[in-house]
Amino acid sequence: MLDFTAKNFAQMRGVFFLLKLRRNKKYTIDMLNTDNDRLAKTLLFEKLESKYGYAKVRAAAKPEFLNGVNIAHGGFLFALADYTAALATNTESRAAISSSASINFLSPTPENAEIIATASIAAEDAKSAVCDVRLSTEGKTVAVFQSRVIFKSLGK
Repeated sequence: MLDFTAKNFAQMRGVFFLLKLRRNKKYTIDMLNTDNDRLAKTLLFEKLESKYGYAKVRAAAKPEFLNGVNIAHGGFLFALADYTAALATNTESRAAISSSASINFLSPTPENAEIIATASIAAEDAKSAVCDVRLSTEGKTVAVFQSRVIFKSLGK
């Protein structure tokens, strides 16, 4: 019997992506890196800093990104944290594929709040890394996120 939990689904998605990557040699860093992240563009995420091991992104909790009680939607905040982690873990020679992630919401993020996400690699080895992301508004931490990524060489 297959267990389709969110964690297992993310792991399967990563495995299927890696298999596709192996079969289809036309993938390039332009297709895998964060410059091609259409969701980040749709959600108007603004990259402030990005280097391997650290990233900083700004976003605004616009009315269209709110939930039913008029605070920033959890999915919006999760996407912001995930994108920031991707900036901190991808390189030109290897793709970082999320295999698991979790988020803890500490306080509500009001409409039009400016959110700053900062990511740093907490631990890594040759095959994977763990990335911590802190989301804050007006200097107050509103959520903490942690993801594990697996690395896939791009053959460069």
